[in-house]
Amino acid sequence: MQVPEISTPAHRSGNASARGSETVSSLLRTYLWPFRKRVFMMASLVMLSSAIQVLMPRLIGAVIDGAALGRSLGDLYFLAAIFVAGGVAVQVLGVTEAYLGADLGQLATNSVRADVTRHLLTLDREFFASNSPGTLIERVDGDTALLSGLFGRLTLEVAQGVLILSGVLVMTASTSPLIAAILVVILLLAWGTLRAGHFRGSPIRIARQAASADLFGFIEERIAGIDDTRAGGAVKYAQGRLEAYLNRWFRATFRSVAWNGFAGATITIAVGAMLAAVFVIGGFGLVNGTLSPGNLIALVAWVDILRRPVEAFGRQAQELGQAAAGASRLAELLALRSSRASSTNSTKVQFENHAGNWAEGSAPVGISMESVTFTYEDGEQPAVSNLTFELPPGGFLAVVGHTGSGKTTLGRLIAREVETGRGIIKIGSRDAWVDLATVPEVQLRRMVAVVNQDVALFHASVRDNLTMFDPAIPDASVMSALDRVGLGPWLASLPDGVATHLSPAGGREQSHGLIGARVGTGGLSAGESQLLALARVFLGNARLVVLDEPAARIDPVTEVRLLHALDALARDRTVLLIAHRPSTIGHASHVAVMEAGCLVAFGPSTDPAVSRFIAPGVAPDIATDPAPMAPVTVAQNKAPTETDIGFGPSVSTTRDRSTTVSVWPVLGGLIRAMTWWWLGSVVMAGFVGYVIGLVPGLVIREFLDAASSMARGDDPSPLIWLGALIFMFGVGRGIHMAITATIEPTTQTMGSGMLIAACFSGVMQSRRYPALPGSPGEAVSRFRDDTLVIGRFATWLGDPFGQLALGVGAFVILWSRNPQVAVASVAPIVFAMVVSQAASGPVQRARQAAQAGIASVTDLLGDVFAGAAVIAMSRTSEHVIARVQQHGETRRRAALREVLLNQSVQALSRNVATLAAGVALIVSVPAIVEGRLTSGDVGLTLSYVTWLAVLAGFYGDFVLQFRQARVALARLGELVPDTHISQEIAGHRLGIWEPAKGANRQEWLPVETGGDLISDLAVYGLTFSFPARDLPNDERKPSIAAGIFGATFRVRAGSFTVVIGRAGSGKTTLLRTLMGLLPAWSGSIAWNGVEVPDPGSWFVPPRAGYVAQVPRLFTDTVRANILSGTDPALLDLDARLASALHLATLDRDIRSGLLSLSSPVGPRGLRISGGQAQRVGVARMLVTRPSLLVVDDLSSALDEATEAELWSRLMSSGPVTIVASSNRPNVIEMADQVIEVVDGRCRVIRGSPSQQNS
Repeated sequence: MQVPEISTPAHRSGNASARGSETVSSLLRTYLWPFRKRVFMMASLVMLSSAIQVLMPRLIGAVIDGAALGRSLGDLYFLAAIFVAGGVAVQVLGVTEAYLGADLGQLATNSVRADVTRHLLTLDREFFASNSPGTLIERVDGDTALLSGLFGRLTLEVAQGVLILSGVLVMTASTSPLIAAILVVILLLAWGTLRAGHFRGSPIRIARQAASADLFGFIEERIAGIDDTRAGGAVKYAQGRLEAYLNRWFRATFRSVAWNGFAGATITIAVGAMLAAVFVIGGFGLVNGTLSPGNLIALVAWVDILRRPVEAFGRQAQELGQAAAGASRLAELLALRSSRASSTNSTKVQFENHAGNWAEGSAPVGISMESVTFTYEDGEQPAVSNLTFELPPGGFLAVVGHTGSGKTTLGRLIAREVETGRGIIKIGSRDAWVDLATVPEVQLRRMVAVVNQDVALFHASVRDNLTMFDPAIPDASVMSALDRVGLGPWLASLPDGVATHLSPAGGREQSHGLIGARVGTGGLSAGESQLLALARVFLGNARLVVLDEPAARIDPVTEVRLLHALDALARDRTVLLIAHRPSTIGHASHVAVMEAGCLVAFGPSTDPAVSRFIAPGVAPDIATDPAPMAPVTVAQNKAPTETDIGFGPSVSTTRDRSTTVSVWPVLGGLIRAMTWWWLGSVVMAGFVGYVIGLVPGLVIREFLDAASSMARGDDPSPLIWLGALIFMFGVGRGIHMAITATIEPTTQTMGSGMLIAACFSGVMQSRRYPALPGSPGEAVSRFRDDTLVIGRFATWLGDPFGQLALGVGAFVILWSRNPQVAVASVAPIVFAMVVSQAASGPVQRARQAAQAGIASVTDLLGDVFAGAAVIAMSRTSEHVIARVQQHGETRRRAALREVLLNQSVQALSRNVATLAAGVALIVSVPAIVEGRLTSGDVGLTLSYVTWLAVLAGFYGDFVLQFRQARVALARLGELVPDTHISQEIAGHRLGIWEPAKGANRQEWLPVETGGDLISDLAVYGLTFSFPARDLPNDERKPSIAAGIFGATFRVRAGSFTVVIGRAGSGKTTLLRTLMGLLPAWSGSIAWNGVEVPDPGSWFVPPRAGYVAQVPRLFTDTVRANILSGTDPALLDLDARLASALHLATLDRDIRSGLLSLSSPVGPRGLRISGGQAQRVGVARMLVTRPSLLVVDDLSSALDEATEAELWSRLMSSGPVTIVASSNRPNVIEMADQVIEVVDGRCRVIRGSPSQQNS
């Protein structure tokens, strides 16, 4: 679908609202036109339903007047039966309208979501470096969800309200033109007031959505980096930051709902004024003989009918305001434009004129750079400066240089991920060079393939991960590509081959979109993930391939197979390889040496000027495939059996996520935590509201009886006083409405915020594996939607008290007037309650399916936005969008089932008032004819039957909301045990009038560790295995093939232990299990001779520090990332920071201007280089001065010289105890002991290789 051209709305009161209205109109035209047949069908149903509702009061008046005129009982019963039939028809039409409206809304929003996602994937890398996946999920899915009602139900509800309003005014005018004219004046005044409030409230609603996006963006980012937060001792810091975001969200919500309360009050006062006008003018008409009693009752009934759409307009105005805010924020996204798009669109003809014959061919293309300079931010030092070189077609260029020298930027420029600042980049051949900026985007993506440091994998099958959801690629090609990069044995181990689903292991193990997935009996390590990304290149026909450190995370043995693949890749393509390893560089035909953004050497690899950068003899012989490693058998590390692993108490760390949870303890804790707000909601929304609701019925009865008893010429002043009284009650109800409309949503948001804080705390401290039941993107739907459902139910529980009081009061008054009518009125209500109870089971199952559908969409969107750069460079965006639409269709179908059941129950329970009124009318006919019921009694009966039916509505709502709350709590229970939620709720408070309450809380709360210095660390029988995916949760057992088994070793104070092994052997798993980031199935760890009860809470600063292979950095500055786990009150904080920067070699980047402490790192560290991000992670570990350093392979993003300097500085800083994984010979040579990991089994080698040889 064509994305509409929508201008960006300004964030100023009236202007923002006006632009928002224009945006809404544009979206309606664009996305409803393809479904115009459905719109016409719904409009027809709406017109029919509106006509029936408008005519029904005429039937009531006909019964009253017919009884007064002496018509037969048969005629009166017939009219009453038509009234009942009309009520049933309105209910059936209402359910049908709701179903079709939900279907239309889901279809349209699926199109909007897909179009916005498609548009975002065309934007520059800078956009994704400034917006986290969680923020974009909330903006794309959350803001789009606000439009669902607008596309379906809301627009037609407004149309129906207008039709009913018009019909009522026409019928009123036919009875009393003066009353109709007064009603029009009142409605115009109310509409003007609402519109003024809408204009002023628009920026407030936009601010609320922005606060929501920031909140859930923070949550997604933090739970995606849960390992870094836990191991860095920054859990309390993250909780403090969360509460600051929660308070901002809470205050924005309070301001927004306060404006909504103003709209509700305006409407309620208008209804009171209309009823007062009917009392006064109608009373005079009755006295003057121009109106009959039946006409007067019809007028009162018409005002009551008018009340429903008019009051609905207040709610709809609020929803329209939220939809306009969402549309405005979506318009901001759609208004963004890529600099790549503008350049290629304007120069397409130039490309076609100069490309020559090679443009459509398959031959390799060359690269030429002329004085190219690029700067990421204005005012910063150039990332690359004055680059000039030429690589012929078919060349193999290795780009080398220190970390941060500009190598990755050079690759991004050639792949056109970023636009050249100054200079020209050309591709082609010597006789047909073409400016890269003139190549159309589609053609460029066919010619150029990129494998970034950011390995983007999806929570999808192996096949979908390789093909990026392209169904046209056969499985044979997928298997061939995997085999060419050495992943054939890994593929053979998977239970379903290429159809095996890659699911997260405790969330994202690495940053930059990298997922450490463990599937069935197979595993996917960081190195294997990198090989999987490289295999994608073999599925295309690219003529230029840019590889950014493809060997960074693999061992030397696996590297040999990678070099085979690179040789095959380079035969028919031009290759640009960014590399650190000399073995990889040795296969290049040309070498470019970068330093501080400048090209210091370029030429053939045999040129003496550049050959010195290739260490002689390092490149392994790749003439033959290496022999597989021999199995390692060590006595103390024997291969475990299922009996050894055990399934006893140690398995409790993986508590079954499907355990039944109880709603009431959580609700009780929530209500206790927000006692005063909840009591305010009970008093205002419950007792006060419903007691006020009883009074107008009594006033209406007195009015009708007084009017009926008056003769021509009597004094009408009693009627005027009753009109004034009803208007005063209207004003009172308006004030009550304003307070209630503020208190209820605020209490609901407070409850939701407390649940969010409790669940976030639980996830951060959880010892479960995996830490999340799905991806971080999927978890966002639980934090966003499920907490809101429970908060709404807890708030709603205050209503039943007032509803029960109102229903009992109405029944008692009806019984006092006519017991037969009272009993007859209750029968349909009891029937509605029975049906609601019977539907509760299907309602809960439908809710579960609907929530799963929402989660699948947010899960996929999280992966898409995390891997946006990879998708944009791979020509697969349309296939990805097709998968987004497929998930949206699944979500639509599940939502429709829920809507059908919910609307059926609600239509029966809420509209049962019409049935009860019809039954009461039929039963009342004899009493009316006999004169035992006056006109006032009939009016009172019809009014109170409506309130009595509130009980049925209450029970129907209770069934629906209770079932929804159970589903929501069960989903939250998969994140955190419900007992933890109950205990944690009371510890979190949100403030409205004290803006600094959350932000100025001590954001870093120290962890009591005792600060013991290490003297001895003993590990015995440490075992962790990734659960088999194909077993149910309650039967899930360790897999013998993937994990770490029986690891036994000892680390002395001041020693350097290096863990080695092939990719996927279990090195990272060993380190994460040691740190307690993965829960051990069995085994023990002793610190200084004392057994560690809980490694996860023990191995934190200042005892131990941990840095992951790819550290997870957060959207903040360099300084904030480094100090996130450090007490800001420390007196030596600046000295600690300076020392950490020096030891991590970041001081040289700061001195040279490549980095500053105030530099924003962006989501996942995307605004700085991979090497800088890794060293920021090292500095974050060192600033806490831990006694034990656990380091997972620094070589993945650091060149050999930088890594050597880092280790040298660290070793010379004093006695230090280190456990590190690495495959670099120079690091292994420094080791006091080596632990070799082969298929999860460990062998301890005393001393370094040279010491062993001597």
